[in-house]
Amino acid sequence: MLGWFGLDDETKPGEADRTLARLARDLSAAGLRVAGAIQINIDQGADCACDMEVLVIGEEDRPIRISQSLGGGSAGCRLDPGALEMAAARVGARLAGAELLIVPKFGRQEAVGRGFRAVIA
Repeated sequence: MLGWFGLDDETKPGEADRTLARLARDLSAAGLRVAGAIQINIDQGADCACDMEVLVIGEEDRPIRISQSLGGGSAGCRLDPGALEMAAARVGARLAGAELLIVPKFGRQEAVGRGFRAVIA
């Protein structure tokens, strides 16, 4: 079974990510074996884009920075695809025996067969 949800982040940026983090924590506390990853955005102020990190469930003390600084005048994607691949590999290594998989959406990477695509399959 595959589920999806979205929230309007216009009023509370990062609320969907916080909801997934609470869900993972509550379901784990209830005894369900949860695997996956949660994205955390770290606000850098009004003049800066946020830093993006992924927390692999079960390895929350080892966040993976998935954004890269491209400089003040850049307009390209800040995602570090190598770091995202590392996060996906760490999730894949923890997948055995999981009853539920939670992953953030990184549509462009999954569309070309990368990111969490193999883990989801």
